[in-house]
Amino acid sequence: MASVKLMNFSPTGEKFAHSGPDGILRIWNTISGILEHEYQPSEHLTATTTCVRYSPQKKEKKKAAVKSLEASEGNLLAMGTLAGNILIYSPEKREIVATLDHAPPHAVLDITWHTTERLYSLAANNTLVEWDVTSGEKIVSVEVNGGGAICALTKKLFCVTSRSIEVIALLRKSGTVNLKNSYTGHTSLVTQLLPLLVKDAPTRYVISSSQEDRFIYAWDLLSENEEPAGSFMVKDIIGTVAVSALQEGAVTLSATTRTGTLVLFTQHLNGNSQRKVVKSMGKLRVVSEVNGKQTVIPVVSSFFCNDVSSSIIIAYGHSSILKFERMSISDLSGDKEIIRSDPSATAARKPTALAKIVTPLMTKDTFIKGPGYVDVEPTSKVKRKHGDPDGIAALPMEERLNALAIDKTKTGDATQPPKADNVAHLLLQGLHSKDQRILQSVIDHGDKDTIDNTVRRLPTPAIVPLLKHLQLVIRGKGHK
Repeated sequence: MASVKLMNFSPTGEKFAHSGPDGILRIWNTISGILEHEYQPSEHLTATTTCVRYSPQKKEKKKAAVKSLEASEGNLLAMGTLAGNILIYSPEKREIVATLDHAPPHAVLDITWHTTERLYSLAANNTLVEWDVTSGEKIVSVEVNGGGAICALTKKLFCVTSRSIEVIALLRKSGTVNLKNSYTGHTSLVTQLLPLLVKDAPTRYVISSSQEDRFIYAWDLLSENEEPAGSFMVKDIIGTVAVSALQEGAVTLSATTRTGTLVLFTQHLNGNSQRKVVKSMGKLRVVSEVNGKQTVIPVVSSFFCNDVSSSIIIAYGHSSILKFERMSISDLSGDKEIIRSDPSATAARKPTALAKIVTPLMTKDTFIKGPGYVDVEPTSKVKRKHGDPDGIAALPMEERLNALAIDKTKTGDATQPPKADNVAHLLLQGLHSKDQRILQSVIDHGDKDTIDNTVRRLPTPAIVPLLKHLQLVIRGKGHK
């Protein structure tokens, strides 16, 4: 199961970013389902990505002085790395527009945006840094207790967690933090903190989930009670979590599991006075069916559109091969199972015309290349027959038998079998498999023409391995 911090929907849900284990950032268009582009940082920027976060929606009104990063259209992506750096990537420009050094070599654990100009990062050395993204400068750096996940509530208030959850106020002048409240949290490291947003109102609730846990908790930031205001139970290890906007005290929540199932909850947080565990209202499984056998296609992430039709976008598939589907939340009540084609199914499984063997048309002027790019003599010069414009004619029986005789020399117009004048393929096989016997048999060739033809036909990537092997032989190590 991929890390929950390595995938993120854009604020509108139109884009989906995922940093794979190969270090490549992939961005999809969730409406068309097309992988728009892939990006791999240059070698001097390459480091294992730890988290990916889209910047929030830009406001319509902008300052008169537009700086370099503000000129970038669309949302920016912040990527934290194990090397302690933060890469600010512009999907529109398809390039890194800024690099922020948090605390090398300490890894960046989590990133949160407050506005398009304000970014906050949490590192493994328990430091929280506020960044001015337009200038790339640190505004303030403070020490916090532990580190696992972070979310911004206001410009001054933050939730920081490792296992317990702390609400802190950032004091920029003194470079310190003031603890406002703390909650019990989880028994394992918290991986996600999601604020429940309310239009034109301060954030009151925060949703948390942890690794290797089956519970999702909702915390009331206005309550002095350290226990959660809501508990959502999932019967499997939780992966990613998504929440809708809070409307009239009710929240809809979705969670993906280790087995690839999507689980939905709905609850009025201020109406759960007895703090009972909330059970799921619906489950969704995506399966593919081939020859009557069903295979689960894991749901890896989800996004609430918060639109009039109350729809949700789900992403399903494997690693770098994903598909997206938008559906109504009301259609997901109860246990649902939908059949879809597996996006990771290869085209080789489907019968195509390319799988058929086609015999090429052989004419009089055909030029044939044999093994090792050896020139094969064309067929004997036979006069064209009437109705045979391309000169296609069957060889006489004598020439056919002559071609089958391996040790027979060429006589007259008889066709002699091709004779290799190089051992390029054998040498490539030995270099690839590192078979000392094959390599020794190739090096033992003393014929100058064979050696010249072999070296001439070697592809460029094979030159360096050959030179390294010859260096070992020359130094006297020889073959085992």
